[in-house]
Amino acid sequence: MNSQATTTATIAQGDKPLLQPLLLWLVIQFAALSLPAAQVKLWANFPAPAERMALMEMLFVQIFAAALLFPYLLRGQTLAGIIVMASWPFTVLAAYLSAEQQDWLIVTLAALVTSWLLCLAICNRILVSVAHQLLGVALASCLVLGAPLLWYLHLEFNAGKAHVNWNQMGCAGPFFAALAFINEGIDTWAAWYFVAGSLSLTLLAWLVVTFVRKGQKVQN
Repeated sequence: MNSQATTTATIAQGDKPLLQPLLLWLVIQFAALSLPAAQVKLWANFPAPAERMALMEMLFVQIFAAALLFPYLLRGQTLAGIIVMASWPFTVLAAYLSAEQQDWLIVTLAALVTSWLLCLAICNRILVSVAHQLLGVALASCLVLGAPLLWYLHLEFNAGKAHVNWNQMGCAGPFFAALAFINEGIDTWAAWYFVAGSLSLTLLAWLVVTFVRKGQKVQN
């Protein structure tokens, strides 16, 4: 009886770190899906009907929320895998709500979000201290918001007449890569460059850090 009680307590304690981040991730995505479903207009000249923007809103929330919360959401391989899989249904639901009918585009966008989450999960294994994790959050947030904010300023100073070349701008961050896929199709090379480049650089950084850490352990 004692051993069973101990096992049950251990399982319950082990489930908490998985359950709480997962619930947070689900609530964030559900809130993002609820806004266009409820016809909430986020600015004055918001496109009508509002659900047309559901896919873009979902992608932005998934990408930006992951950048802000990855030290908490992506702790450990099991939790990271669950968080990744939990993003897929919401991407599909948002695409359905926005009347997106291109199946390959939906799969590509889900793959983009997956690659972004994987990059952040690998970074979380590299950044072991709280200070380093906060720096990682700041850099990831700048990567997500930097290009859209700069482009917004560019539009403001050009009276909204600036043209976007998505074959170039698609590599300017994960959200711009998503917009490039939506506006130009899945063969937009710049967006694929961002996906492949970010994954490759993150894996390379992880390999280098792992090699250095093993060398330090051997010396000690």
